[in-house]
Amino acid sequence: MIGENITVPVLFIGYVIIVLAVLLYRSAILATILIIALPAASLLIFPEASAAFLSSKRFSIIDDTVPIYNVHILLFIWASLLTLISYSELVSWYLTTTLKEKRNKEKNEKRSRKKGALPAKKSGMQVKIPFKPLENILIKMESLISKR
Repeated sequence: MIGENITVPVLFIGYVIIVLAVLLYRSAILATILIIALPAASLLIFPEASAAFLSSKRFSIIDDTVPIYNVHILLFIWASLLTLISYSELVSWYLTTTLKEKRNKEKNEKRSRKKGALPAKKSGMQVKIPFKPLENILIKMESLISKR
């Protein structure tokens, strides 16, 4: 009983660490595939042991009326990891589009200086960030991503 209580959190933490490492060092798509592939592979390779593991009761809430099984914990981990993956993709998309806009703006200004024309009026998509600390964080993230 004690070994099982230690093994379950270690399995879940190891699963999360593997998926996050793939997300950080490889790609979000591969991490998303891995989120589903690891449990599916374990169900295909060890069907009885995996089914017993996922259906084992961890704890109950509200005076034993609502049981929480390992499958519920796995679903919670899936939701959390998919949220992290989608958020990281959204932030990287935002930073790359603003970086491209910034480069295009600089190229247009250089071209207009060479021709001797007046600088163009500010137009296009400008995102105004209401908080200065948030803007500083996004600028730092943009500089980190552009160093790759």
